[in-house]
Amino acid sequence: MEREELLALLSTYLDLQPTYRKDELKTLCPFHAETQPSCYINIEKMIYHCFGCGKAGTVTSMLRDLGVQLDSERTETVSVFEVLSAANDFFRQQLRNRLRDPQDPVFAFLLRTDRLKFVEPFELGYAPPERDALLNALSRFPPELLKQSGLFSDSLYPLLQNRITIPLRDERGRIVAFAGRAISDEQKPKFINTRNTALFQKRAFLAFSYEAVQRFMHQDEPARETSKREEARKKLLYVVEGYFDAMHFLINGVPAVCVMSTNLTLAQVTLLKKLHAQHRKFFKDAEIVLLFDSDPAGIEAAATSIAMLTTLIPPSVLRVQILPQGRDPDQFPISVFDNLKRFDPVSGFIEAICRVKPPPSPERVARALLIFPDEMRKTLSRMLDARRKTLGTAYLRLVFNFLGSLIRRTARRPPSKPFSFDLYTIATAAVIQGKLELDQLGELVDEFPENLRKLLTTPLEQLTRTEQEQYAKLAFMPYSLLPEEIIKALLKASKKRKLLSIIQRLDSASEEELLALSKEFDEALSDFLSLTDQF
Repeated sequence: MEREELLALLSTYLDLQPTYRKDELKTLCPFHAETQPSCYINIEKMIYHCFGCGKAGTVTSMLRDLGVQLDSERTETVSVFEVLSAANDFFRQQLRNRLRDPQDPVFAFLLRTDRLKFVEPFELGYAPPERDALLNALSRFPPELLKQSGLFSDSLYPLLQNRITIPLRDERGRIVAFAGRAISDEQKPKFINTRNTALFQKRAFLAFSYEAVQRFMHQDEPARETSKREEARKKLLYVVEGYFDAMHFLINGVPAVCVMSTNLTLAQVTLLKKLHAQHRKFFKDAEIVLLFDSDPAGIEAAATSIAMLTTLIPPSVLRVQILPQGRDPDQFPISVFDNLKRFDPVSGFIEAICRVKPPPSPERVARALLIFPDEMRKTLSRMLDARRKTLGTAYLRLVFNFLGSLIRRTARRPPSKPFSFDLYTIATAAVIQGKLELDQLGELVDEFPENLRKLLTTPLEQLTRTEQEQYAKLAFMPYSLLPEEIIKALLKASKKRKLLSIIQRLDSASEEELLALSKEFDEALSDFLSLTDQF
């Protein structure tokens, strides 16, 4: 699996949080009980180390230890897909029956909300209120398979009842889950999803990503000439909060995905990064536009999501649009978004914070600031300070106090067991952490212990599980020496060993060898003293 896919999979099981380091995440360790995160993950090398229990290794080994099967190890059958497809056929037929009666409340709901236009393009359906209706329709499938589909509880109670159904598809267009929309205000919650399964994890899923890719490829449109404005829209990938918001864009030929909640997860960001790469195959100047609902909760979520997106996606391709308060995106004509200002991530974050009345909690703003890369965080801090009249001095003081506290709390805990701080271990850690180039060590590498030399010269995936664990621990090992100091110390140690070797040979040397050894000793001593004079 690719790095982004592994990270997305891991984030469905663990609450991955950013640290002040761009290439690092932290989380509560899944291997021992704790209340503060002490498990750190390097997202460049895809390794982890827990400073609480000492466990370390690769992200792949961590997933396996958690009992997660990777794609290459799964043996999924088509049976679950067959259950979901049959359920979709049932739901669609139920809706067709309802739409024959103009007085039917389901028909009235779709008509009132102007959503009849979505029924056929997105295969919307209807889950009837009767408990046994879906179960009877799927009676040809075994009970265990029905549970695996996510449509039912463990007692085979249907999760979707008296709701409009929305099929959710994977990257190949296969149905993997359903969303259900209430048809009355009294029905709570407004939206629900079928259960998480081997095929569907809500925290690691973007609704309508398959349909968005079809818009990239123009496969769903009849051959016709398109205007410059329509072509410009296809270069944008909208990220919205609601299912019908995404459908609104898609039905008008604009790529869009739905995050299915107000909180964008790191797993969804990795999927967006992959989706953007596909988009760029068709449009080199493709952009991602974040557009959340204009209510306070939506604006707050947008601010946090902007920060989350910058962790993996270049800010240069990110844009933010903010709607007037009180209306959802699907209530506007698509042409409105052509003229709505698109902010860059920094300006969009500031605008989102300032538009909410009252402003978001200082702690939430501080947590969002912490996610941004260092330079962007500094710029944002200056821009927030420039809005002091709008936000208030007391409010900004709380924001920056929280931010300082969060940065201090993200510092790593000291290791539970002391590392072996010998010089070769420090040098190996410096190379693994990228603070020292292997080429800088030259022939000195030959003097390293064999186990450390192997860590430096063998690809990570070719190391044994024990060696990977040692590699990961060294990748997070704290030390205070600079690269130049490490090299000088190694050179000194090398010269000192040479002097000791010569001294040992003197005891057994013949008279003829003494003169040569004496000259060799003087040269080695001169080299050692010259190094000593340098530091």
